[in-house]
Amino acid sequence: MNALGLVEVVGFSTAVYVADSMVKTADITISRLERTKGAGWMTIYVNGDVGAVQAAVSDGQAVAEAAGKFVTAKVIARPTDELGKFITEKPAAKVASKMEPKTTKTESKSSKNNK
Repeated sequence: MNALGLVEVVGFSTAVYVADSMVKTADITISRLERTKGAGWMTIYVNGDVGAVQAAVSDGQAVAEAAGKFVTAKVIARPTDELGKFITEKPAAKVASKMEPKTTKTESKSSKNNK
């Protein structure tokens, strides 16, 4: 990781909108979107080349400010390897398996009467 960029905004939809704009601005990778505690704040983590991350964070800040949802932004050039353990993606929650609908006794009686 050459650089780490962080943009904090208010609201999930704003975070998605800002992240999309950042990716379209420069050659960066979104590491994660993180919901922070309280006030609906979201932090967008991006990484890539230092110049690309700076350009993307500047664009993200401008987009968030235009929406009135900007909180803060930061670029860390050449972060230490130890910082990586705090930034790695958390495992996604497991998705429930698909359940087949159960027929009730009334459903099966009414279907027999229709035949």
